Order: sequence, then C-alpha cells, then structure tokens
Amino acid sequence: MLRLWSSVLAFFMLLGGAAAQSVSPEFQPTFDKGIAALNAGRNDEGIAYFKRCMELVPTDPISPYNVACGYSKKGELDPTFEYLDKSATLGFGNVDRAGKSNIVLAGEDPDLESARKDPRWAKFIERLTTIRAEREVAKKKGEEFASKPALYIPEQVAALPEMPVLVVLHDYGQTKDQMIDGRYKAIADELGYALIAPSGRILVGADPQAGMAWFDDASAYLKNAWQYEKSIAESVTAFKKEHKVDKNRVYLIGEGVGGLVATSAAVSSPGLFKGAVAINTQLAGPLVSQKAPNAGKMGLRLRFLNDTALSQQGLPAGEDFAKQVESWNKSLSTWGIAGGVTTYSADAQDPKQLHALIVEAVKSLESAVQVAPASAAK
Repeated sequence: MLRLWSSVLAFFMLLGGAAAQSVSPEFQPTFDKGIAALNAGRNDEGIAYFKRCMELVPTDPISPYNVACGYSKKGELDPTFEYLDKSATLGFGNVDRAGKSNIVLAGEDPDLESARKDPRWAKFIERLTTIRAEREVAKKKGEEFASKPALYIPEQVAALPEMPVLVVLHDYGQTKDQMIDGRYKAIADELGYALIAPSGRILVGADPQAGMAWFDDASAYLKNAWQYEKSIAESVTAFKKEHKVDKNRVYLIGEGVGGLVATSAAVSSPGLFKGAVAINTQLAGPLVSQKAPNAGKMGLRLRFLNDTALSQQGLPAGEDFAKQVESWNKSLSTWGIAGGVTTYSADAQDPKQLHALIVEAVKSLESAVQVAPASAAK
C-alpha cells in the first residue's frame, strides 16, 4: 500500500479555496486507520476504511489503490483489479514519489504480490503507462497556454511615465483570462494599475479554458516552490522590457490556491514584489517561514482577506479559525512583516463587497500602514 498521500493531504488542508473544500476533515483519521488496519493484517477493516476515504475524496487515486492492496492480500483478485482500474482512471500512475513513479512502486509493493502473478497485471501497467503518456501531452498543452500571461493596461495607466502593476494569480480551476476579465479589471481601472495575470501550467481538465492549477503534487511544490512560481517573476520581467514600471508599486494578489502561491512568491522575491494580498487562503508557515524574516527586513507587506465561514469549513473538526488568525498575525509580527488579517462575512447580495476589501488592501500596501490584526469588515 502507499502511505505518502496522508502527509500530502495535510498540506492541502492549508490551501483554502477549491482544493481545501474538496477535503473532508474525516479523511485524514480514516486514512490513518486504514493504513494501521492493513499493516496489522486486518484486511477487511482496512478495505472498509479506504472505501470510506473514496467517498470522502472521490478524486484521490491512492484510496482505491489501497483497497486493491487489501483485496490482493486476501487473494481476491477480481476486486483487486476492479479497484486498481479505478486508481488508474484517477491518475495513480501520473505521480512520482521519492524519485520513482507510482508505476514502479506498484511493481515493488509486497501487498500486490498475488496480483502481479495474474495476466491482468500487464494490462494494468499498460493502462497506467498510456494515461501517463496522455498526461505528458496535456502537460505540454498547459505549458504552452501558460507561456504568456494575460495583460490589461487601462488607458490612463498607459499614459503614465511609470506604471504601477498588480500581478493577479488565479485559484485552482480558474484561468488567467478570468482574472483579467473579472473583478480585477474594475479594480485596475479604479486604482490606476496595469494588470499581469500569469497562469499555472497544469491542466485541470482536457482544455486550458476548463481551468488551470499551479501544482498537482503539494509535496513537490513544498520542496521546490520556485519551479512552480518562476513564471510569475518572468512575466514581470517580460513586461518591464516593453513598459516603464514603478518598481515601488508592484504587488501580487492571489485567490485561494493562487493566494498561497502569491504569498510564497512575494516572500521569495521581496525586491521585486513590495507586497501581496492573499484572498481566502492560509498562511502556510512551512512554505514561507525560512525566507520571511529577510522579506520583513526588506519591507515586504502582506494582507490576508478571509471569509470567516469559508475558512472555518476548510479546517479539521475542533479547530478554531479565530485562533489561526491570532497565530498568523503573531508570525507576521515575529518576521517583521507589516500587514495582517482582515476577516469578513461574505454577502452574496453584495458583489462589490470583496472589490472594496481588495481596493482597501492594496491602498494599505501603498501606504505601508500596519493593519489592526483580525479586523472585521461589515
């Protein structure tokens, strides 16, 4: 069986937005119980736990794989291959772990020894390989789509001797074009900024317009975030070759997973980005803590705008978002980073609410005024 998904999941719980909302707080303890049961030889119990995991997170390819391991250990090969097929469909073979692909790891997994003796094993491996090859084609399509950012320059900004710039990062399943065509166009007009919208490189569906993602393996992103973020800085560099830019007013804004990426990119390049606004995401200490003190010394400012109800939903049962906010503000203060967290209650009847909050946050970055921690926006 594979055990690594549980640690990856823990990181996804930090993401907020669409990715976090797809994860039930019940998943992690259920997954761990399944691992313990299979390790102890309680195969029926382990199978039941991982079937429950499949209900909680239907997109997870590791849970059906572990169900298959349980059946294989029992010598029941028909359901073994049924669940291996489910894992293949969900992209099991697309992930590399510890320098090996899941295809190789499956071939070494002792829990699947009986399955590897069955003629159907070769067809399973062939299917994994085919799906992985199709993913490589999709990867090239995603990289081509992400090779150039979307741009918007208001007329009044084009006439400026130096342009202030907002670099806006999409959430999981959104696109760079949506960021330009949506609320940020009006924000750019109001504040007088040029917009740059880079794109994640990973397709969510079959076509870029179905949405893009910044990464598909949280552990890989945590280890080498710069590889996933380099297109952001590159988009600003390319823009500077064509336009005069006010280097003191280059800010990042990101929503959901894009907010997580914006925070990381800003902390990594405080000389380029003077501040960032992260919307409905979390402050991921493991991602930024090492570089944050230096960013604070260089004057980086960070603002977080969080819908209280949405943020609370993304937490495991028993955890209090208000305590998280307190912890985030303490971390920012320790790092010497001005800014803070603004919590709000989203009003579905007021489409201008978040617009106003973002405008206020950008203005606070411009003035470098310390924001009162955990202020409540009505």
